[in-house]
Amino acid sequence: MAAMLQFCVQAISCCSGDRHSLVPLNDDTPTNSEASICSDSESLKCREVVALAEDLLPGRQMSAWQRSWCTAETVQIYLRGRQGDVHAAAKILAEALEWRGRNQDILSGSRMPQWQSDLRVLTCAESGQPILYICFRHVVAGNIAETLAHTALALEAGVLSLRGGAQEFDIIVDCHGFGPQHLDPRPLLPFMAMIKQPYRDRMRSAILVGAPMAFNFLYKVASRFANEKTRRKAKFMSVEEAVTHFRCIAGRDAARVVEGIMASNRQGMDCQPGEVKGRHLPSELDDIASPFRRSSAQDTLPPPMRTSGGWDVMQSSKVRDGIHRRGSVHQLEDFEGRKLPGKVAHVAGLDYGSSSWGLPRISACSRQVPERHSAPAEVGTSRWGCCRRRSHRRV
Repeated sequence: MAAMLQFCVQAISCCSGDRHSLVPLNDDTPTNSEASICSDSESLKCREVVALAEDLLPGRQMSAWQRSWCTAETVQIYLRGRQGDVHAAAKILAEALEWRGRNQDILSGSRMPQWQSDLRVLTCAESGQPILYICFRHVVAGNIAETLAHTALALEAGVLSLRGGAQEFDIIVDCHGFGPQHLDPRPLLPFMAMIKQPYRDRMRSAILVGAPMAFNFLYKVASRFANEKTRRKAKFMSVEEAVTHFRCIAGRDAARVVEGIMASNRQGMDCQPGEVKGRHLPSELDDIASPFRRSSAQDTLPPPMRTSGGWDVMQSSKVRDGIHRRGSVHQLEDFEGRKLPGKVAHVAGLDYGSSSWGLPRISACSRQVPERHSAPAEVGTSRWGCCRRRSHRRV
């Protein structure tokens, strides 16, 4: 009897320890203090999923950095996604781990991407859900690799910002400034792949604010790569509806931050991606942004070109100080006044071209053209939100 009692005490003491990781820890395996503690049966099933996933990785090996991500809370997300099927859960977990291995330099903060927008963690709800924000006014189109790297880092910062037991974040897509240059659908497939596996079940909602009719093209393309559960998370709202929505689900303080940033982005027309005064990437939350280096990527970007808003250029017949007349050709300069190669043609504030997909592409205000070209054509917008082109006489 005494021996049996001693055995039971040892078993209880063994099972009462904290389980911060699903694998035996050693000196080079970091821990996650926020990992959830699961029951014995769940822990065994999670360990089995991790072991099977490791066999599916290239070389059948999992790095210590990948292993530290496999907490009970994380692995259970993949088990729920496959209704408890261990082998199916291991397959999608291996896909996520392989993706994280390829992007370890970005996700760990050892390399900062070249910022392609203002996408970042903006604030946090009272219940602990982070709120990510991006405005199309500050989105630079064209560099798909850096756009995806920027997106991955912002999503990773969103997961690191989870508080109080929260497991999901919200994303606000502010469509102010959306134009034909943003119609390139190539980044959509890898972005949806991020949401599908590496950040599975992390997005609580996607609030699309002020979406124009042309935005429906991107939405329909993205919907093809999302299941019904993910599609239901997307909601179209006006600015006022979005502020009211976040006041209800996130609290007054978070709603006030959201309202302030959307109002600020509607003052002016210039595109300012990355870190500017008063903006920190990948997160505005001090406790999350501090581990990431902030200056390396932005310092490598060239100074922005001198541009004027489309409305200012169209009004140049009335106000000509500092604004070139429409249809004229002038020397291209940066903000510091240095002359750049080539000339610039002012076309009602818009630059008309075509992407490799045959889609219309418009960039802000000016376009570099050969000097032998005559006055460019004027670009307008049809009643359906599509791009139309008509010629006009030389000014």
